[in-house]
Amino acid sequence: TYEGIGIEITTNDDGKVLITGVLNNTPASKAGLLKDDVIISINGESLEEKTVYDATSIIKRNNDKTVIMEVLRNNELLEFNLERKDIYVPAVFSETFMRNNKTVGYLAIDKFSLTVAHQFKEKLKELEKQNIDSLVIDVRNNTGGYLMSAKDIIMMFLEEKEVIYSLKSKTNTTKYRDETKEHRTYPVAVLINENSASASEVLAGAIKYSYGGTLIGQKTFGKGKVQQTSDVDGGSMIKYTSAEWLLPNGDAIDEIGINPDIQVKLSQEYYEDPSYDSDNQLQTAIHELTK
Repeated sequence: TYEGIGIEITTNDDGKVLITGVLNNTPASKAGLLKDDVIISINGESLEEKTVYDATSIIKRNNDKTVIMEVLRNNELLEFNLERKDIYVPAVFSETFMRNNKTVGYLAIDKFSLTVAHQFKEKLKELEKQNIDSLVIDVRNNTGGYLMSAKDIIMMFLEEKEVIYSLKSKTNTTKYRDETKEHRTYPVAVLINENSASASEVLAGAIKYSYGGTLIGQKTFGKGKVQQTSDVDGGSMIKYTSAEWLLPNGDAIDEIGINPDIQVKLSQEYYEDPSYDSDNQLQTAIHELTK
C-alpha cells in the first residue's frame, strides 16, 4: 500500500502532466478523474514545466491530506477535491486458460511484499474453485522482496518436511523445511527470466526440486547472498555477507542463477504487441501442462 489518490501519470509530448490510469475504488476514481485528463494545478500550484516527480511531491506535501486538483478535459477546466488515502496495489494477478479440455491456472507475482502470500492464497483459492488441472506461476521480472513471503507461498505446495532452501554460513548449513500439512499435487510450471532474482529464485528452486515442477524461460539473475549491516565506530555502517542460499538439491545460485528445464526466449512478436497469445514463454508452459 501507499498513501495517495490512485492515479498513474506521465508527461506528454507537450510537457504536460497527463493521467494515464485511474485505479478502481480510490479517491481519484470516486471523484471522477479520468484517463487522459491533463493536470493543470495541484493545491493551487501550477504544473507548468513541472515533472512527474514534482506532481507526486505536491500531492504528498499537505499534512491535512487534502488535494485540490485542476484538470483540463476536452478544453474544459475542472476542479476536483480529494483526500489522500491508503491505496492498495495488488501484487498477484490471475487468469485461466483452456487447452485440450484442461484448465490451466495462471498467477503472476509482481513482487514479494509483506502481504503477497495472503494475496496469492486468495487468488489460488479462486482458481481452484474453477477446478484447475495445473498451474503456471510467473516470477519473470520479479527481483525479490521478503524471503518469508516466498517461503509462505512455497509451503502451500510442498509436503510437510520437504526442503524449501538451505542457508550456508562459514560454520554450518541449515536446511529450512515445510512446516505445514497443506500441500498440492497438480502439475506446476514456473516462468523465469534474467530478472527473476532472490526470493523468486528460492521459489523457483523449491518448486523444481522439492515439488517436481518445471521451469520455463531463461536463466535467472543469480542473487543468493544474505547480507547484514553492523554499526561501526564514528557512526558508520558496514554491509557484509553472512550466508548464502542453496537450492534444495544443495546447488548455490549466487552469480550463477538457475537454468530453466525448457529454455524459451521471449519472442519479438511479444515486444511489439504484448498479450497472453503472443507470450511464447507462457504458451510453452500451457502446452507442457496440457499435452
